[in-house]
Amino acid sequence: IFLSFVGGGLFGAAIVEGWGERAVAAWKLVHLEGLLNGMLLMIVGATYPLIDPPARLERVLRFSLVLMGYGNVLGAFFAALTGQRGLAPTGPLTNILVLAVFSAAVLAALVWLVAYVRALRAHGAP
Repeated sequence: IFLSFVGGGLFGAAIVEGWGERAVAAWKLVHLEGLLNGMLLMIVGATYPLIDPPARLERVLRFSLVLMGYGNVLGAFFAALTGQRGLAPTGPLTNILVLAVFSAAVLAALVWLVAYVRALRAHGAP
């Protein structure tokens, strides 16, 4: 959530100092990614004792959750700093790096979702 505050400050600076619409949108994304991923991490942390996953599944859950949460925020931060969007594997190396960070975060989200459902089922949820 701290990165969200940093992004929010830069979002405000982009508006006030007239950095342009693209910069404003990029820093807004940093701000929102930080807030949303931070809240998701807190909600999952609050519900974590309810699932009590096996040790191997717990490692997968923790690693994928951290990669997902920080990958999204850092990807948006790097995109805003470089002016890249990371929507396609073309262009300068910075664009490809932004795409790689966001892609890793999306893959981690999918792994986390599958692992979380498995943990729920192992705990007796339907």
